[in-house]
Amino acid sequence: MSSDFNATAITNNVRKRKLSLPFEPRFNINDVPSEILVHIFSQLSPFSDISYGEGFRYYHPLVAVSLVCKQWNQLCLEPAVWEDYELTLHEDTFPKDITTLVNPKYNKIHSLSFHGSYGDKPPHHYAHVVFGVYQKCDECLPVVNKLTEAERKQIKKISESLTDVMFSNCKIEKRVFQKICNLSQLSDLSINATSFDWGTSFERFTKLTTLKVLSFDFSYVKSWDASFVDLFGELTNLETLYFYNLPLTENLSNLAKLSKLKDLKLYNLSEIDETFFEGLASLTQIQCLSLHMECDEDDFDFEYTLPRPLPKLKDLTIERPIPEERVISFLTPFLANLEYISFRGEAAVSREIVSEMISLSPHLRKVGLSYRGINVEYWFEIWEKYHDKVDIDFF
Repeated sequence: MSSDFNATAITNNVRKRKLSLPFEPRFNINDVPSEILVHIFSQLSPFSDISYGEGFRYYHPLVAVSLVCKQWNQLCLEPAVWEDYELTLHEDTFPKDITTLVNPKYNKIHSLSFHGSYGDKPPHHYAHVVFGVYQKCDECLPVVNKLTEAERKQIKKISESLTDVMFSNCKIEKRVFQKICNLSQLSDLSINATSFDWGTSFERFTKLTTLKVLSFDFSYVKSWDASFVDLFGELTNLETLYFYNLPLTENLSNLAKLSKLKDLKLYNLSEIDETFFEGLASLTQIQCLSLHMECDEDDFDFEYTLPRPLPKLKDLTIERPIPEERVISFLTPFLANLEYISFRGEAAVSREIVSEMISLSPHLRKVGLSYRGINVEYWFEIWEKYHDKVDIDFF
């Protein structure tokens, strides 16, 4: 080998050469415009559960993305990424995720989700910290005392700017609920809790005048009376309302005063009678309706239905098998202006029923049918016969 061989010089020379490649260079993710990356990051799932031994560990995908490279870290700090981000706090991780709350990246958070423990159902400690009711909590007080003044101010700022709050599988105490009712910008509230002990605090619902979306599970309400549903009628800006296990159907007509209410979903209904449908018929502003009847078939024979059509109803979902001889008589009052009807779960319908529905509903544009609701040999037959009149979806 020649003594004047210089590997470094050769390597540098190669690097400087402009090679003419017969193919296009490989695409790099960082060639994507920053605006598009920011939009992608803003769509990431709020949280993920990873099976880990007998329990679970949690991570926030957006935080993981920010650790990929310097460019992504900077993009993850853009306000547009975090404005619609929902931060989920699991009781099982307390107090580990307190560091997440005080992370500067989260100072634009407007949406918080509180998930309870998989074991016992204690009060949610993160809720105590966020809403500033930790003074009497032996578990929370030492944690908060370790925070700096700046970190406490950030948590307070997050709580005051919340627009979306969800509770799932956890106890909600009266003092926490009172703080929620003081949120001046709250527009979306979901409560699926394991315990309520609020006493007269239910009356505070009337303060939530900014609410547009409310999801409420009545399963664990310990005390209520006939006037309870009336309180929801005071939320004049509501556009979407989900009720689970609604205990009182005679007061449904009190929702008629909600002129902006367009979407109503009633799940696990167990008391459906003539009074229920009379109240439902008074909700003439409803455009989208979902009915999930949980009662036994022997107790609910679909003898009753709407006494008159809902003039603005465009979208109807049924999640309950209806006796075939009752389907048309039950549905006819709903069909007047209907554009989309969906049968989910075990709500079975035959091809004859589909045909009759289409003939009775001049505005019908789309029909959704569950695979469990139709025999296999009917799928393509229904599609071939009606696809030129309506869209047929199977799910």
